[in-house]
Amino acid sequence: NDVLRNSISILCSWLSTTCAVRKVTSIKFLPIVDDDGKIFVTFNQSIFFDGEQSTLKAEGKLVLEEFADMISTAKLSIKEIRVMGHTAQADPGRPNNPQRDRQLSAERAANALAYIQMNCDVHPALMVSEGYGQWHPVATNDTSEGRAKNRRVEIVISGIDLETEGEYIDWLQKYYTSEMTPDGSTDITDTGSDDSGTTNEAGEGVPTGGEDTAGE
Repeated sequence: NDVLRNSISILCSWLSTTCAVRKVTSIKFLPIVDDDGKIFVTFNQSIFFDGEQSTLKAEGKLVLEEFADMISTAKLSIKEIRVMGHTAQADPGRPNNPQRDRQLSAERAANALAYIQMNCDVHPALMVSEGYGQWHPVATNDTSEGRAKNRRVEIVISGIDLETEGEYIDWLQKYYTSEMTPDGSTDITDTGSDDSGTTNEAGEGVPTGGEDTAGE
């Protein structure tokens, strides 16, 4: 609707202006013209991961810290932050192993999102991560430089329709409360991960190896 498109336009302009004021050239905010009100976020020339790795590089962390700080200033206008992880095609002549490729891209998205979550004020319930594998490259996989660019994350920010969002949040909170706690209580103790997944202390993925062309 017009209200939502106007809201997302204002949010996008605010974030872009913040980048300009801070002289940040590594982050770009692009409004998506549709009825849902979204902003597409890309990271120019930033290398986030080494090949076959899901651990964030120091350069990537700095960029995500800057991003997290900026979106914290606009947290009341954000409905969802969706982080999308990507891989490079390790062998230009043969697709990656599908299972490892999807797993690796999902791990990259999850690690990037966790780092954003630890550094911003947006509520964690509004954050989602997903892996896209090798299928949306932004550069050639024939060179090491191109593959480095393809090993990346991108983000879509959904904006709030201020006229209806209050009703949506109320409904969602009531749903989760009734589904998760039989007595209606919201006092749920956070005990950390419910499995023993392969992670280090910072919550970053630890490579587990794989087949040839498992994913890059």
